[in-house]
Amino acid sequence: MFEQALRSLYREAWPYADPKLKESHLQRHFVDGIADPGLQHYLRLHARSNDFAETVAKAKRYMDALELTKTTKKPAIKIASAYEDGSPNPIYPGWVAASAANGARRSRQRDCGDHYSL
Repeated sequence: MFEQALRSLYREAWPYADPKLKESHLQRHFVDGIADPGLQHYLRLHARSNDFAETVAKAKRYMDALELTKTTKKPAIKIASAYEDGSPNPIYPGWVAASAANGARRSRQRDCGDHYSL
């Protein structure tokens, strides 16, 4: 679309301009008007000796290749993270650790009697 706009602008503004000069101006303005700095750099390096039509074709190939290399978005998988003390309880993080310690304490008291306390 940008290519067509430039061509019609140059055709209307400078109908009697030298074709070689017109090609050079079209190519320069085309490359300068591109928003992607990577594509601009690529064209300045690799389309220096090409005419306007070849430069536009290289720009289209570059953009097609860029579209193919884009990765598709993958769904985000959220894994429940453990709290600092390793418990998954969001309300009281120490609950799991405290209940496990209490259970072990009760078990020892039952097995060893009341004289064994922590």
